[in-house]
Amino acid sequence: MAVAYADEISVPACIETFAFKNGGSGTTLLLTDLEVYMGYTDNTNLGAVFLENYIAGTRQLVLQADSIYLTADVDTWCEFELDTPFTFYPEHHMLLEFCFTDGSTGMHNFIWTTETSRSVISYSVEASQGNPAFNMIHLLLTGSELSMSQETFARVKIILGQ
Repeated sequence: MAVAYADEISVPACIETFAFKNGGSGTTLLLTDLEVYMGYTDNTNLGAVFLENYIAGTRQLVLQADSIYLTADVDTWCEFELDTPFTFYPEHHMLLEFCFTDGSTGMHNFIWTTETSRSVISYSVEASQGNPAFNMIHLLLTGSELSMSQETFARVKIILGQ
């Protein structure tokens, strides 16, 4: 789980993809029983209990796959297309929760050190809580800006940690 602050995104957007930057030596990623959730939080410092970080009723399943295989060269973005786009309004911060039961990968995320616990990590998909960590993944969000008219075909690209 990771939190993207509202002022980092700053515009209302319909988020259609997210990506992390491959910082490992490998180029393939295989995940089974993948579930990705997005939602809202008012927390800038995440707690250990996953569900307690969400504003009640905002957790939304945005991607689900029995297995997923992706490739990305080192130092490039590994992109995930959402099954259900997530509508973001910058009144709250955005949570991204990434769950899978098994994976084989040579990929590792680029991260940066933060002053607050911006991520929570658990190595068990059944766990209701994890270990808060003072780091954040390099995250790329893409979608369309909601304040633009349909005719402009406005796209928004938000990079955190670049």
